[in-house]
Amino acid sequence: MTTIKFFKIMLLVLITVFLCDRLGLYYFNQHIDIRRVRVRQNFPLNDIGIREDLNLQELVSLQKEKIILLGNSVVYGFREPDRQKTVAGALQSVFDNAKSQKAIKVINAGLDGENIWTEFPFLKDKLLKANPKIVVWIIGPNDFESRPTKQDAAPYEERINANGTKTRWYELSFYRELSRFLFLQLNVFISDWNTNSEYDMNLTATILKNQDEATLTNLSGEIQQLGTQLKQRNVQFLAVFIPTRHFNKNFEWKDANSFVKLESILNTLNIPHVQFFENFKSDCEDCFIDYEHFNEKGNLFFAKLLHSEIQKRYLY
Repeated sequence: MTTIKFFKIMLLVLITVFLCDRLGLYYFNQHIDIRRVRVRQNFPLNDIGIREDLNLQELVSLQKEKIILLGNSVVYGFREPDRQKTVAGALQSVFDNAKSQKAIKVINAGLDGENIWTEFPFLKDKLLKANPKIVVWIIGPNDFESRPTKQDAAPYEERINANGTKTRWYELSFYRELSRFLFLQLNVFISDWNTNSEYDMNLTATILKNQDEATLTNLSGEIQQLGTQLKQRNVQFLAVFIPTRHFNKNFEWKDANSFVKLESILNTLNIPHVQFFENFKSDCEDCFIDYEHFNEKGNLFFAKLLHSEIQKRYLY
């Protein structure tokens, strides 16, 4: 791509963004995730802000065995407009095709950019009302972020107060954030084909890192609290480790220091867990659409692994 062509494209993008902003129709298929600024993908959400047709009351009254998939954008279905092709949608299809003896409802409780500090409170405050039988926590690099301050916890507040499908207008100065937005989108574009992009490398660095004791202690406390609450409600709890694209290509499970330390915590707390690093490395290297998220093949591959694990552990 020539320099002139590149600048023409960037100018066209700038003009398009400006016009969308002026019309109050500012949204993109990609998401912006800058501190306290979140423009989400405009996919339909229910009354509590998850990608489900059924609202919370309908989920509560539904006479099926409910399995909640809890996690970040990998679970949510980043860049996947078809809900049936997300991990949750694929898992539902696998259960339906397997003709399980029990009627199963898989609930997609993932959303972009979230971590343990927003996922767990949301589960306890809202989703446990649906009386799930199993909660599957999909662990990601996000979960090693520091506990957010009240000011930085806006995404959770937005989520629990969600009211159906919304297009979120840009909140901060358009011009002040435009350059940061374009830089972010350029990185996302590059990461689609460059497995050594900044996004890939940062996620790998988090997984390789030997986390400090304070971080691990905080995580342990939060996990123990949720585990106790789920046990009291007779809800099965399963933690699942999955790789990112760059890590999957260049490293092995034994190198995942952050995850291995977290695995040790789960062992101590007697919380069931499984890692699928070897599965992806041997059978699904082409399952990623970008630095972390799965393509349609990856979602189905992951769903089949989850189905096998759930069936083996809980006789579904």
